Amino acid sequence: MSKEYTCSFCGRSAHEVTTLITGNNANICDICVINSLVMLQSRQRE
Repeated sequence: MSKEYTCSFCGRSAHEVTTLITGNNANICDICVINSLVMLQSRQRE
């Protein structure tokens, strides 16, 4: 049986996103990467 990978931040499965980056202890999807980038950019403007 294969393991179902999900995003560690939002819980979306690999089938629900365009890209899922997997690591040893955590995974992150393209949506969460974009959301975190937007948050970082908005904090730089403050």
